[in-house]
Amino acid sequence: MLKHNLDWNKCVDVFTPNCTSSHCVLHWHALVARKIPSDLQNVLIEAVKMINYIKSHPLQS
Repeated sequence: MLKHNLDWNKCVDVFTPNCTSSHCVLHWHALVARKIPSDLQNVLIEAVKMINYIKSHPLQS
């Protein structure tokens, strides 16, 4: 946040490698996608596809 001079007041969610939830990101991606460059938008769309795939295929125990 400090290195790139990002405003904490605009932070919606923070993820770490041990993340257990992605609910907020899926709802906010539509708002973010309207204002970012197309190459980053493509990355965001692919990330959402991966998250949706993982969430729709639970592990068999």
